[in-house]
Amino acid sequence: MAEHDFSLKETCPKIGGRRSIPGGDMLTSSFDLVERMTFLYIRIVKARALPSNDLFVEVTIGRYKGRTKRSTNPYPNLEFDEVFAFNSDRLQGNMLEVTMKMNEEEIIGQCRFEVAEIPTRIPPDSPLAPQWDRLEDRNANRFGEEVMVSVWMGTQADEVCPEAWHSDSATVTGENAVIVRSKVYLSPRLWYLRVNVIEAQVLVLLQGNRTNPEVLVKGFVGNVVVRSRVSQSRTMSPVLERGYDVGQKEECLGLCEIKLSQVERRVLPGPVPALWYNLERVGDSGFAGRIHLRVSLDGGYHVLDESIQYSSDYRASAKLLWTPTIGVLVLGVISASGSIPMKSRDGRGTTDAYCVAKYGQKWVRTRTIVDSLSPKWSEQYTWEVYDPYTVITVAVFDNLHL
Repeated sequence: MAEHDFSLKETCPKIGGRRSIPGGDMLTSSFDLVERMTFLYIRIVKARALPSNDLFVEVTIGRYKGRTKRSTNPYPNLEFDEVFAFNSDRLQGNMLEVTMKMNEEEIIGQCRFEVAEIPTRIPPDSPLAPQWDRLEDRNANRFGEEVMVSVWMGTQADEVCPEAWHSDSATVTGENAVIVRSKVYLSPRLWYLRVNVIEAQVLVLLQGNRTNPEVLVKGFVGNVVVRSRVSQSRTMSPVLERGYDVGQKEECLGLCEIKLSQVERRVLPGPVPALWYNLERVGDSGFAGRIHLRVSLDGGYHVLDESIQYSSDYRASAKLLWTPTIGVLVLGVISASGSIPMKSRDGRGTTDAYCVAKYGQKWVRTRTIVDSLSPKWSEQYTWEVYDPYTVITVAVFDNLHL
């Protein structure tokens, strides 16, 4: 069996994201840790003066085709507001066609744009304003129908890039088009729930003649169950201590429900006030006694959701206790090589790869590069850093939904 080489290797990507301008100066984009990728963007905003409302727009250049969803707006003004991105390295034509269709065969009209005449835009330039273009038939005859579009050459730094339809995933349609896009997720910050069981009073037993009851308290949060030790005072007002014990046959004397949304959040070292809660009998909601509890959500700790050896965050749950940031971590996800085929398609092995990176609360996922063993993403992400002794985790996955 061949041995895998997991050692670090030096690469020389063309990073910097620069472009020259007249006069010899260089402008640098915000994506300066990855190779610059150029896309032909087209935004389909809306259309007017159309003969029907059951229409869609098809965008074509070479053999690449993308289409909008059918508009659900009232006739005759239709709204689409969809963006298409074509990788400029793979453009197979010099003419971009925007076609309004009723179905695959019936064409309402189209407009064309020469690729050589399309303007270039790199953020932080303002977005290109859309304009109305008159639709023509195949003989260049113009009619009253119009479509509002904006067309420009941009990079992966463009703000519309994450949500755009990409020609790299042209074979993905329907609901799957959403799961191939790049995303940023924020993990919920977890708090410890602390319950201090102090005592109970005036308990009403199910069997009135029973003496020396063995009383304990059980707590339920979702599927988690904890219990106190059995009270040492065999009375109807037992004093309880927090602990764990395995009881024998148990019967419920009463219960109380506490909404976590109403629990006080504890940030300072001092304890929160203890409160008395009424117990209700199971079934008829009658009075069954009362219990003395101190309940709080403790934000002075960090609830670990990853291995402590590779943790990316040690901050307390309460944001009030966070230390100032010491810097910014910037990650450029450029490409991958030597990917292992994870599935078979058309009789050959292939992979639909995407990259995931996690640091602190923030997860990022690149877009999925369909049908490639050497995917190229060239995406860049940033995190605020509070502690230098932390770890960022990066992994590559195959998109099993495709």
